Amino acid sequence: MSVIETSPDPIEETEYGIVTARNFDVLATSQLDARSLLIAHGVQLGVAWASYKTETWNSQVICRKITIEGRPHAPSLGTGRYICRAEYSSVRRGEAVIGGDPVYLLGGGVENAPADIDADGLPVANSADEPFENPISVLKPNEHLKVVWWEQKDTLGALLSLIRPYRGALNSVAWQGADPRTVLCHGIEYTDETLLGPAAVRWYRLEASFEYRPRIPVADFPGTALKVRSGGSWAAAGTEIDPWTEIRPDRGRRIRTGSTVDGKAKYGDVLTNNKPVDEPVYLDGSGLRLAETANVVALVFPTIKRALDFGALGI
Repeated sequence: MSVIETSPDPIEETEYGIVTARNFDVLATSQLDARSLLIAHGVQLGVAWASYKTETWNSQVICRKITIEGRPHAPSLGTGRYICRAEYSSVRRGEAVIGGDPVYLLGGGVENAPADIDADGLPVANSADEPFENPISVLKPNEHLKVVWWEQKDTLGALLSLIRPYRGALNSVAWQGADPRTVLCHGIEYTDETLLGPAAVRWYRLEASFEYRPRIPVADFPGTALKVRSGGSWAAAGTEIDPWTEIRPDRGRRIRTGSTVDGKAKYGDVLTNNKPVDEPVYLDGSGLRLAETANVVALVFPTIKRALDFGALGI
C-alpha cells in the first residue's frame, strides 16, 4: 500500500481567504483503506496542512473536503488505485484548529442594573433620605471573552472532570492581563469531537465564556464608609475591593439594644416619638443608628468565593 502526493492545485486568493487542494495517488485494498492511508499521511477533515507555507496574511489552511475515487473503478478484492483529493481553505475568524493555539474573541457592552448606590458611591435616596419605592438603574460596562480550543482527552469523563470545576469560579491568579478575582468563568461547553490520526486520538472542541470586572477603588465612594461583612473589616482608603460583590447601604428598622439573650445580641425597634419607624433608617455598620453627622455606611457582600488557576486549562 502506498500514498503518492502529486501536484497541488494552484492557490486561489479570495475575499474569504485562500483556497487550494492536494492530490494523491493511493494504492489500497478499499476506499476505507485509502482513507486510513490518508489519515496516516496527515490528511483528515478539520486538520491543518502542516507544511503549507505562503506569504499572505493567513498562512494556515484547513482540510474541508476529501473525495476518494477508484480507478478505473473501486476494486472489490485486492489492491487497486484510488485518486484522492483534499480541499483546503483558510482558517475562519473564531475558528480553532486541532492541535493549534486557542482562539480569543472579545466582546462587551453596557447594561442597565438596579442600584442602591449611585455612580458617586452614595446611597440612592430622595431629598428626605428615604429609599425610592422603585429602584433606579445605573449603566454598568461589561467585558466578555470567549475562548475556543481543542482539548485531547481519552474519555468524555476525563474531559468533564477537567472543565466542571471552572463553572462559576474566579481566577485565583493573574490571567490574560486581569488581576486575581476579576474574571468569572460562566462555563465551558464542548461542542464537537473527532478522532485524529491512525491511533484514533480523541479531541474535543471547547468553548469557554468569561466575564471581566475591574477591582473597585474605595476612592469611588466618597463620603461613604465601606464595611466588608465577611470578617467585619472596614475598607481602608487607597485600597480596592473585590468586584464580584454586592454593595448595599446599611439600613434597617431594628438596632442593637446592648443586651444579649443566650449569648446572641438582642435587637429592638428603631423608635421615633416612641413609635416604630415606618421606613428603614441608616445604621452605622455595627447595628446602631447612624449619627446625623457621620458618613453613610455601605455593607460589602462578597458573592463568589471559589477561585481557580485558569492557566491550568492551557489557555
